Parts: sequence; C-alpha cells; structure tokens
Amino acid sequence: MVNRITLIPNRGRTPSLTNTIKPLIATSKEICIAVAFLKFSGFKLIEKELKKALVNKAKITFVIGKDFGITEPAALQELYNLFKNFQNADLYLAESAKWNFHTKLYLFKSNSRVSLIVGSSNLTQGGLKDNEELSLNYECSDTDTTYQATKVYFNHLLDKEISTRATQLQIERYKPYHNEQEKHRKKTPPKPAIKKTEYLIFENPEKLRKKYERFSRTEGVSEELKKRKKDYAKARKLLKVLAELKQLNKTDFIEMYEKLVGGKRTTHLWHSDGLFRSKTKVFSRAKKFQEMAKFVEANTEKSASFLYDGCKTFAEKIPGIAENVITELLITYNPQKFAILNNSPIKGLSYFGVELKGKTSFDGEYYSQFCDLMIEIKEMLKLDSLLELDAFFNFVYWKYVKKARE
Repeated sequence: MVNRITLIPNRGRTPSLTNTIKPLIATSKEICIAVAFLKFSGFKLIEKELKKALVNKAKITFVIGKDFGITEPAALQELYNLFKNFQNADLYLAESAKWNFHTKLYLFKSNSRVSLIVGSSNLTQGGLKDNEELSLNYECSDTDTTYQATKVYFNHLLDKEISTRATQLQIERYKPYHNEQEKHRKKTPPKPAIKKTEYLIFENPEKLRKKYERFSRTEGVSEELKKRKKDYAKARKLLKVLAELKQLNKTDFIEMYEKLVGGKRTTHLWHSDGLFRSKTKVFSRAKKFQEMAKFVEANTEKSASFLYDGCKTFAEKIPGIAENVITELLITYNPQKFAILNNSPIKGLSYFGVELKGKTSFDGEYYSQFCDLMIEIKEMLKLDSLLELDAFFNFVYWKYVKKARE
C-alpha cells in the first residue's frame, strides 16, 4: 500500500474538506474527530453521513472544545441527542482549566486503510467549506507509525485531565457562558467564570450531595418518600381504570380527578401544590382528559418530547390543564423517565446554578432535555426515582429559595 499526502485548500477549491470527509464518515469503521469549535452549520454538513455511520455501527468519538464560547450549544445538543442512543458513539467536551483546547484532527479508519487529516479547520461551515483554511490528508495503513502516534495522541485527549464525557448538565451549564460571549466577545475572558456561589452542581457536586444529605436526615422524610411512592402507584391504577371506562360520566370523573388533585384541605395522590385550584375547569372536559390519559398509557415507551408535545395538544382543549398536570400524568406512568415540571425544580436548579427557561416556555424537545438533566442528577445522588428527586427539590424550594425571598 502506497502512502499519499493530499493538500486540502478549501474555499471553492478542489478538494474541499467537506467533500473529503463526507464519504470517509459514511464508509469508515472508526471515526475520531477533535476540534476546538463546533457549530450547527458544520454539524448539518455531515449529519446525513453521521447517521449512516451510526447505523453501520462505526465506532465514533468526538472531542469538542468550549473555550471562548464559540462552540454553539444547539450544535452540542444535536450531536448529544444523536449519539445518546448509540453505544458505538461517544461525545467528550474539553474541560481543562490550565490551557486552551485548539486541536483540529479528523481520523478515519476502514479495515487496514487510514486517512489522517490535520490542519486549521474546525467543525463549522467556515472550517469545512467557506473559510481560507488549509489541511493535509495523510493516507496510509494502520501499521504506519505516524498513524499509530496520532491515535495515541487522540486517546490522550480522552484523559479526564483534558476532557469528560458529555452530559445534559454540562450543555445546560455551558449555555449562559456561550450567550455571554456572544454579547461581549471582546471583553469576556476566554474561560467560563465560576459563579460566586457555593451552590454549584457542576463545579462541585459535593455541595449538592450535602444538601441532599440534609434533606434525607430531615424528620419524616423517609415516611414521606414511602407515602409518595404508594400514592403514585395508586394514581397509576386509578388512571388505568379511568382510561378503560367505556362510558365515563361526569360524576365518576369528578370523583376520580379529585382523588388525584385533592382540595385545599383534603388529601391527594399527586404531590404538586395547588393542582386543585383549576379542577372545576377540568371537570367539563372529562372525555378529553380520558383521551389524554389513554394517549400516555399507550405511548409510555415513546420519548419525553413526543409525549409532552402530544399532551400539550390535548391540553389546548382542556381548560385548567398546564405543565404541572401534564408532567404529573407522565411521571405517574414512568417515574424513572419523566420529571415533574413546576416551580420547585426550576427554582431549585437555579439555586444550584443551573438556569432554565420558565416552565410555560417549554416545548417537547426542551422538556426532554430537562428530563435528561433530572435523570443525571438522580443518578448522581443515587436515588430510586424522579419522584424522590422531586421531593428533594420541593424541600430546597421551600427551605432555601422561598426563605431567601422572605
């Protein structure tokens, strides 16, 4: 096999980097890419080929830099969403506070043949196509010493001192920094500033754990968590009965719905506060609520995005139904997968340094990201379900957030 070096000048010349890497992504069995900047424009140029490579079970590893806030959160989210359901794909984010991450490396291997591309191009439309960029494509066998040394270098980038596996939490924490840099790029330091608060999940998860330990030691919490688990099991049985009723009259529906949401001084199976306030509006739409419950029961294996958007469509025709009722319904059917959306987790996450949209601004995709975030925190704290996490954020809201306002 003869080794070959090809110059890739870009900017309308032949060959361009785009035209070089697209077929390599689609046909390679191993793909390793490390770039300082990722933008949505660059992702879209190779999205089709990436999906093909994933289906073909190629081993794919990306390392993306975040310095200077140039990498776009939307692009990270797209790549994270694309990779998260495939065991053969990994996304890492460069995290070192000691130096800037500025590598541009594209490595492709198919059987014993290798293409090793290094140069100035980031994974952006400018880097792949439009900018004045220059790269070298070294084609060789997998026994070549240059390839082997490059592979060692790439594996070195995966060391925990340099990068960490991407999580929804990291992407959420990166967004404010990116937005700040977009507005004040010339004035902002090239590293995300750590917020002046002791309550940081990402920088110091021990602070989060300590708050949870305080919560878990609070008198009555153990009994409350057991009760919560039983209540939602009862709620699921009740909803199943409701969904299966062939003839639903208003009296039966009112009795069932009041068991879920309660009243000002009566018990209820769902634990979000204030659900009872809009119950009389819901009573007049019993059939529509039943249809929504049937929809959720029939689609519990579908994505959070699909179910949330579907329930929002039903809610448009049911006065009194909003995000809290929708997500109470979802978590009732699957407390491992779906999270309750109300003020407690939103304000609680803000207290820990994670800023999210207001709950009324959520769509299905954003709710799915929210669930991913809550699942990551649940796993960090080693909790049984998202019901337990909801109880914790309710504790944080009333003991710390609400108290600080008074």
